[in-house]
Amino acid sequence: MCNKSSNQLPDRVLDLGDPGKPEDSDVHLYESRGETAAYICLSHCWGKSQHITTELGTLSARKAKITWNELPKTFQNAIVFTRRLHIRYIWIDSLCIIQNDPTDWFKQASKMPEIYENAYVTLAATFSPDSSTGCFTRADECYKAQAFAVEDLDGKKHQLFVRRHVPHSLLGGRHSKLEIDAEYPLLTRAWVLQERLLSPRVLHFGRHELFWECKASAACECSFLDQVEPAYLDKVRHHERLNCNRNNHAELVHDWHRIVELYTTLNMTYEKDKFNAISGLARRVNRMESEYVAGLWMDSMVADMLWEVPVPGERPSVWRAPSWSWASVKSRVKYVSELRNNQKVDSYLDILGGKTVAAGENDMGELASGYLDVDAVFTIVSLAIYARPEGSLALPEPTLAVNHKVFNPPEKGTGTGLSFIGDSVKLDCWILPTTNETSFPGYGTDLQTRQFICMRFASVGNYEYSMLLSCVDYPTQKYERIGLVTEYRGGGGARKMPWDSEQSFRTRICLV
Repeated sequence: MCNKSSNQLPDRVLDLGDPGKPEDSDVHLYESRGETAAYICLSHCWGKSQHITTELGTLSARKAKITWNELPKTFQNAIVFTRRLHIRYIWIDSLCIIQNDPTDWFKQASKMPEIYENAYVTLAATFSPDSSTGCFTRADECYKAQAFAVEDLDGKKHQLFVRRHVPHSLLGGRHSKLEIDAEYPLLTRAWVLQERLLSPRVLHFGRHELFWECKASAACECSFLDQVEPAYLDKVRHHERLNCNRNNHAELVHDWHRIVELYTTLNMTYEKDKFNAISGLARRVNRMESEYVAGLWMDSMVADMLWEVPVPGERPSVWRAPSWSWASVKSRVKYVSELRNNQKVDSYLDILGGKTVAAGENDMGELASGYLDVDAVFTIVSLAIYARPEGSLALPEPTLAVNHKVFNPPEKGTGTGLSFIGDSVKLDCWILPTTNETSFPGYGTDLQTRQFICMRFASVGNYEYSMLLSCVDYPTQKYERIGLVTEYRGGGGARKMPWDSEQSFRTRICLV
């Protein structure tokens, strides 16, 4: 699985020259002609520091020569390492993609899966916040083993070595965000997720040690990762599931949801790159040639829309996705917990048609527009949205009311929660409060509310889900999603749902 191989070179690579040249020799940009050869990729944080790039006006000069002193420290270290492996070519995005040519940028972005998958190894400047920091470092003294002389109960002397535990980042989110940000800034970047998961092998230059991950295992200098079960390693788990679950539709759906959940926790410099930075993974997990629609898949569209935002955020400053896509919010998203049990999703939504228009050559990349035409049952609802109580960090969940009555009333005296576990209204984005009330006098009769509509669209197990919608343009019946409503229908007895009211109706609308 991890044998050295030669594959077709990317369209452009840095040519380091013949083996044996001085490690600090100049290089040049080489435009390949379809030949095969081993090459290495560099994964790095661009950061805020200015570093060398290739643009239309500098392309000819880069093909002629790039002097050693023009290269930032991270690039220099990566080239030195590549030369020590006796490999002639290295691919660095900022130099091998023409940065001010949208046509070339879209073309190369669409080739990301092949570029990383075909690399001999990807060198990851994992501890470096920018290109000036480099790859090579020395561990802090506290992480180096210190020797102590000890005696056992029989008086026999021994030498004991002790050191501080090195933080490890490959355990599927088992470290705090602050710890990862400080120790491994590269792993907080959205673009890097697909670089890691698609590369056959990744060598990480950490702050205190080198560590390694491939399709089958992970390892580090301190040997901690040698003891970790592969099931806990993101990269190993991804490749195993991708290879084993091709015919298991439910598992494939779940795998994509896991990728989206992880991806939306990562940082992105340019909002418009939201789809571009995951398009390589999307191409590889595309199951049974399903149509990819704004980060969702047509053969699991209803399940893929069952995402919610734990803490309401905001929309991007420039439109990048239709509101029913997880990419329409600048927030971490998670899928409803019932989906993790692989329970059957019953759809009440008829998808009549839809379309997304790509902004460039990458059909899974940046979008220009998108919509869905649907037919479903709706009901008019009122929503009480609470201001945060003074001195409190928690924001009470919005309360849903139908016909001016709280539908599933909160318990008396609590004032902040609904009466049955699992009932909730999760807003996608912040909406101005309608009330400062923290109690519910008359169960809604005295609440100030704002009117929306609820669209019934799915049930999983004992839970019913509806989409909270706001009208964008009434004459054309265009609506946007603003939240997800969850209703618990178990516990014995038939509970009325919002769409059971006399105000419910069935019609066709356009989701934008």
